[in-house]
Amino acid sequence: MGAAERVLRAFREGGELWGAYVAARTAIELAVRAAIERGIARPRRCAELPGALVEAGILETGEGLALAEIIRASKRLHRLERREIARIAEGAMKIVDRLAAGSPPRAAARVGEGVVHALRAAGVRAAYLVGPNALAVKLGSRGLEDVLKLAAELSAELGVPPERLLVLDAESPGNLERVALYGRLVYAEDPSAEVSWLVDSYIELFC
Repeated sequence: MGAAERVLRAFREGGELWGAYVAARTAIELAVRAAIERGIARPRRCAELPGALVEAGILETGEGLALAEIIRASKRLHRLERREIARIAEGAMKIVDRLAAGSPPRAAARVGEGVVHALRAAGVRAAYLVGPNALAVKLGSRGLEDVLKLAAELSAELGVPPERLLVLDAESPGNLERVALYGRLVYAEDPSAEVSWLVDSYIELFC
């Protein structure tokens, strides 16, 4: 089901308030996804995301202002008057239509085939570039020994001294914020699922 269809279904099945909430939430999700797919660092404050998208040329200035209002209103829709709910919903639908039909995403951050092979051989489900010589990986239940072995293999492939290469657990609470803000996907078993996970993580932490 497409984004617009999901919103229309929410209006049909849940009424005006639920439809407006789903429209606002969908607009925010698509905005975060646009930033991720185009390799834009996400701001720590969700309220600053529209400005980042305008600066990157993804949204026009007026669209950015509308999105900022949607973000502000999304958590207090139940307190708004009916006409305000309808206005927010209409603005959100325009953002949904705009971003759902946006330009194709840029390619993911590129790494060599040797790096991809090392990640795959180590059983990594996904890997994100989170800074210079820093990767955050999803290794599942594997332990510290596996991480150290992977770091040594990646060091050789990247030509980076081991002491300068940082390999992090992407799902650790201490690293999740860094991944949500700066992570660029470099490898994934399921790229679409990983982008969705990153969108949800950013929204949960910062929106």
